[in-house]
Amino acid sequence: MQELVGYCAQCGTEVYCRGGFLEGSMGKDGKLICIACGNQEDQEHDERQSGQSSHEKDRS
Repeated sequence: MQELVGYCAQCGTEVYCRGGFLEGSMGKDGKLICIACGNQEDQEHDERQSGQSSHEKDRS
């Protein structure tokens, strides 16, 4: 069973609840985000963290 929950705040894709699982996430601001946009945000966050870590290592 699937139910339309809403639309991704970033790309406008339909976000469903399927079998009790939300196919997306709620951002810190309370906005609904699809899996693809959420994964992209996670990847960008990880890249920023990696960049900071390597930059901090260069200072040592």
